[in-house]
Amino acid sequence: MRLFSRKDKIPKGNHSVAASLSTGSVNSATTQLSMPSIKQSKVDLPRPPDPELDPVGYLRSLGAVRERSRIILEKVTSDDLNHFDVDLSKLPDVVTFVAGLIKV
Repeated sequence: MRLFSRKDKIPKGNHSVAASLSTGSVNSATTQLSMPSIKQSKVDLPRPPDPELDPVGYLRSLGAVRERSRIILEKVTSDDLNHFDVDLSKLPDVVTFVAGLIKV
């Protein structure tokens, strides 16, 4: 289950070369999948800890994790990650794995 893979080190000036050499780009026709529609229900979340008083607690809070996950997913869908390619076909496997870890 490899959702992320490291990109080859190619200078930023050669972006067109990097795109042609990439084998796992999210823009390639072989790996591009339509993102499944995810319906998130609105749940009242407890207030996260104050980042000034408890930075670790804040970063581990559900709201902070969701916020950072959303930012990363936006970068993935716009192919804006500098160091990794993402194989979105593995996303359902990752969701199943993580959901198994978080059992309520």
